Amino acid sequence: MAILGRGSMKNKQKEDELRETNDPKYSHLNENLYVEITAIASAPEAYQRIGQALFEIKRFLVPDYFDEIRQQQLRELG
Repeated sequence: MAILGRGSMKNKQKEDELRETNDPKYSHLNENLYVEITAIASAPEAYQRIGQALFEIKRFLVPDYFDEIRQQQLRELG
């Protein structure tokens, strides 16, 4: 599992430097932010592994409008 694309590096200055090199290895830095999940295994095992990875990251990708942090922030604003 890898987070790739613009904004995927903690160091913005280093990301900008790598983007300017035009090295194909860093071409993903010119794309929108995305997650890449890969599995090297037999087909049934790969499907299981990718399914588990999707299950784990789904909570970060789909907003939960009722989570405690969001509710606290709304109370502070109101």
